[in-house]
Amino acid sequence: MRVAVIRGDLPGPLFLADLEVISQYDPALEPPGQTYYISRPTATEMAAALAGIPAGLLGTVDMTAIGLPISIHGGGGANNDLKVRTAIAPAPFVTVTIPTLAYATVAALMTAVNLALATAGVAASVSLDRTGIYMVLKSTATGPGAYVEVDSVAGGSNFNAVPGIAIAGGGFTVPTAAAVITATNPVGGPLAVSDGQLLILLGGAPTNAQITAVRDAVSQRIIETPVAVQSFKVGVLSKYRSATYTPDPNRLPQGPAIAITQDNGTTLFTAPLPTLVSAVIGGGNLTLNGTGLASAENFNATVKIEGAVAASVSQLAIRHAGGLVGPTLIRIPLSMLPAGLVAVTCFASVKYDTLKSVRVAVS
Repeated sequence: MRVAVIRGDLPGPLFLADLEVISQYDPALEPPGQTYYISRPTATEMAAALAGIPAGLLGTVDMTAIGLPISIHGGGGANNDLKVRTAIAPAPFVTVTIPTLAYATVAALMTAVNLALATAGVAASVSLDRTGIYMVLKSTATGPGAYVEVDSVAGGSNFNAVPGIAIAGGGFTVPTAAAVITATNPVGGPLAVSDGQLLILLGGAPTNAQITAVRDAVSQRIIETPVAVQSFKVGVLSKYRSATYTPDPNRLPQGPAIAITQDNGTTLFTAPLPTLVSAVIGGGNLTLNGTGLASAENFNATVKIEGAVAASVSQLAIRHAGGLVGPTLIRIPLSMLPAGLVAVTCFASVKYDTLKSVRVAVS
């Protein structure tokens, strides 16, 4: 999960105290201890994360599948001119001529383009992007304000079509630290730090490490240990995301202090409390309905029967007996339960991890 502070009026950082203290760390079973102070990123912190990122224009042609050799030529079908600039108009475009040749590899073509850029005195280069698939034209300058632009193919920058870089022309500026904070974590949310969103915001040039640095400047990644998930349900994380949270009821309004997403940085993280709505006998089964009753991945749910008869059956046992166990439905074959269950008054509850639902009457 990823956690970020979405309030701008807090007097200080928030302490996540109940996740996993270092003294409880078992190297064989758990990640390192998780106790954090978290706050909104400052402009200084974000500027540091952006410092090494160049402006980049990403191509759309899969360079790993392009036909070889790659023919770069002049004449009527010219594709050997790249018109580029690294400052906003009225700075002129510089025409960079890529030598006419049939290039045997993509790497050889990029070497030729980089040599031509250097020869023309343009502070830019080309390389494959972070995926190793698309060519990206990037500025030598890095950090907020770094800029790169190409003219359109119609305007004479006919090399654009080879890697699919800005066919219609266009430029990109690395945004300011404040703009990145506003786009990824505006006051009040939502938190938006997915790969796709960050690539739109930062352009095609960042490396995986640079994208991670920006994501980490905005939000804290928390390993989803059972302790952390319980904090989300009923602990500190639950308190901070509550609509009634306030650190100072005399001076500050109520409202959630944090947003929590899954690791993908955009989908809301969910882990509902076990809530049992009904327990009905029929068709040879006891069927329980509700929400947050269990997980298909973690075999940590137990159904307890109390009253005139008593029983306790685990999630694993239910599955082995041919029953069903899921977040909203648990179906237990009656063969697993006491024979007199149908004729007496009793109650069912579900315990998932360390949390237990309310009891409901079996009918």
